[in-house]
Amino acid sequence: MDNPTIRAVEAATRTGLDVDAAAMLVIQSDGHADAAAQTIAVLAHAGDGNTHPVLVFDPADDAQRERAHLAYGEVMALAIALGGTITGEHGVGRLKRPWLGDYLGDDVLELNERIKKALDPQGIMNPGAVFAG
Repeated sequence: MDNPTIRAVEAATRTGLDVDAAAMLVIQSDGHADAAAQTIAVLAHAGDGNTHPVLVFDPADDAQRERAHLAYGEVMALAIALGGTITGEHGVGRLKRPWLGDYLGDDVLELNERIKKALDPQGIMNPGAVFAG
């Protein structure tokens, strides 16, 4: 995490993070649980191709919100242009939905929507997460 992210997480969680640190490396291990129980909380993961950008902005400030949305879109577009992905193993939710068509292509997106409708004709499984209805 970079310093703005550390500050935002500390403001939200009050866990005692060093808000003066320039950066913090948070890691996850598949080791024994008692070893992990000593220092570490996982915010996100990196290094495996998944994008997890965190843009910190004041949600009450419309101009900041707009700039954050544009910046997030630039990150998604860059990931796609570089041959990467906008998502990981857990799928696309509401936040990344606007870039899903650019990533998958209209034909694959339409196929996914048809599959969703076939498996969930009443729209009760995670309604509105990716497809509107």
